[in-house]
Amino acid sequence: MFKKFSLGVVASLMFLVSACHNTQWGPTQEERNADKVDSFIDLISENEGVLDVAVLKDLNDTETEGWIVVKATLDEGYGSGIYTYQTTFAINLDDYEEGDTWDEFRLKSIENNPTYVSSNGNYKYFGLGSNDVTSNGDGTYTGDIYSVDAGKRVEMTFSEVQGTAKDLEKVAAFKETYKMKKMQDLLTYDFGLSEKRSENVAKLVLNWKRISKNRAMSNADADAFSNSLIGVNINEATQAFKKSLEGDKASFERLIEKAAEVNGTSPENMKNLLDGLLLK
Repeated sequence: MFKKFSLGVVASLMFLVSACHNTQWGPTQEERNADKVDSFIDLISENEGVLDVAVLKDLNDTETEGWIVVKATLDEGYGSGIYTYQTTFAINLDDYEEGDTWDEFRLKSIENNPTYVSSNGNYKYFGLGSNDVTSNGDGTYTGDIYSVDAGKRVEMTFSEVQGTAKDLEKVAAFKETYKMKKMQDLLTYDFGLSEKRSENVAKLVLNWKRISKNRAMSNADADAFSNSLIGVNINEATQAFKKSLEGDKASFERLIEKAAEVNGTSPENMKNLLDGLLLK
């Protein structure tokens, strides 16, 4: 019989299994940030005065929290071609929630991050291209941005990331491939899974995370995931977990052994995999 496992490992495995059922295994903060930026770009792209948009700095790489830097072609003739120009500007997405209309975002921006305030403070204005910034040539942008707290325009610096709005799908695909390869290598070299099983498990985990972001997962979905990953359904795993809490570790040890057999690795490797990789 292999070495007894701690309750921390038991809890880790049950977190994995219960997450399948309760959809607690949600997107990371980085993924939520990316979704928010994508949603905002979709919103301003629908504005008839915005002809082209590129994201130069997103929420995941920032020197100034909450802000993004955007390069856009704007038409102040609103489609007439009277005055078209390209500009780079900063936007505070703390004023935006996914699902907001343009007017809702604009009203919050006027209140919290106006781009112009009259000398007596009675008039506030917000314009997309008004918080213009310039490149410093070192991957950062600097601009004079109006600060409500300071009551005047202050110099702010923003960091840069690669990628444009029209390249978002390519970037997302690259990131997905990178995640897949990284997980496959860890499963193969650190946890003893075969290359084929590593590929299957990586796809299983990443697909679950992606799908569960967009819809609620059913009991059947969760059972299929659990069976594919550890060889038992959620009910069996739950019962083994409950017994382990009551002092009967035998059922849970058999569950680990079953999961190890399904994945073609040792029980100790299976324990380390669940505790050290999938749940971090």
